[in-house]
Amino acid sequence: MKIEQSQNTTASFNDLDSPQTAPRTAKTDVPSVMPEIIQLVCSGDPGAMLAALTMQAADSEHDVSRKTRDAAMAAQEKADRAAVQDLHDKATLQRFQGLVDGALQIGQGAFDLGAGLNEASAASQQADATAKEADAKENGVKQSAASLNAGATKSKADAAWDHFGATAFGAAKSVADGLFSGAITDKDADEKMHEASSATFKRIADDAHDNENDAKALFNKAVDFYKEYVETKNQTAMAATHRA
Repeated sequence: MKIEQSQNTTASFNDLDSPQTAPRTAKTDVPSVMPEIIQLVCSGDPGAMLAALTMQAADSEHDVSRKTRDAAMAAQEKADRAAVQDLHDKATLQRFQGLVDGALQIGQGAFDLGAGLNEASAASQQADATAKEADAKENGVKQSAASLNAGATKSKADAAWDHFGATAFGAAKSVADGLFSGAITDKDADEKMHEASSATFKRIADDAHDNENDAKALFNKAVDFYKEYVETKNQTAMAATHRA
């Protein structure tokens, strides 16, 4: 391997981002004396090969960490959106629950009203029938009293059916509340799950970011090691030349 002077030589992580990518030149247009990684790997020099392999490993770790971080951040964003959607779905279910409960309460109230009216009618008819029966003994109005009693009986039956209808609406409201409460609880569970997933993906992204920084640091250390190694070899060679 050709030994070259590397004083004031600088290298960044992106300078050797790919084994097949030539190093960038400095702003002063002075060509870099840092060989490409592939040249160092094939140089046969143990120190240069060690530095090159370390750079390659750091470069690969950097790429993997960056891709992992990007994927984790995208997954975290998706989980956050899902958690927000769960909140919207929960609010929609609560609105529907209010509408259904209101409609069922109106139906229950209507049947309760009908039952009250029928009970009032039955009471009125029963009172009239009692009065007619009292008069029947004196005036012989049995037919009219019998008709009023029949009407009172029918009104009582209608009132009973109205009470049944009101009870049915009340039961339907209870069932609807149970179903909506279960669905809302499911949405709460989904929200918690998405929040937990988001937190997990955030930790993965943070770890990947740390690994990416570690890879950059390792790469820079490998570059520094190579420069020091080359300088040491140059100084040793120059000392040997002077002694000769």
